[in-house]
Amino acid sequence: MQHSTFQKEKLRTFLENWHQDEKAERILNERLAVWKSLVKDSEDDTTAMISVDEYVQHSLSFVNWVNYRQELQVKLISTTFNAMDLDGDGLISKEEHAAFFYGIHVPVEHSKDIFNVMDADKDGFISLAEYAEAHMEFWLTEDPDNKYNEFFGPLVD
Repeated sequence: MQHSTFQKEKLRTFLENWHQDEKAERILNERLAVWKSLVKDSEDDTTAMISVDEYVQHSLSFVNWVNYRQELQVKLISTTFNAMDLDGDGLISKEEHAAFFYGIHVPVEHSKDIFNVMDADKDGFISLAEYAEAHMEFWLTEDPDNKYNEFFGPLVD
């Protein structure tokens, strides 16, 4: 099994492809600040690398920060929801969700299954409440059978 690492430029490229507006730019800057805290002992944070295990350990402690749960998580959910809601109607359609998957380089055929899981009331749209529940469950639940495990597409081994 090949060990993966994260680099600042890979994170920046992913996030730049992921967003299109000013609110998302703030998310990018907040995540880059998190990156700087991850590699604070490195002389050059551009080429610094951390292992997946180090990233996971930091993420586990990060999500327990009061500021993260009370402020950043709420902003992140709202901003990403609004970025996905391309027509601004307050709902994410199947097409908008597929466009999101396309934008983060996940094959769009995987969008349908997780969309159907997230659409709890089966009205054909994802509301902010449905999105927030899925987002929180994906990031904060350790259940290996969590129905939102494919929030960002299928998991890989």
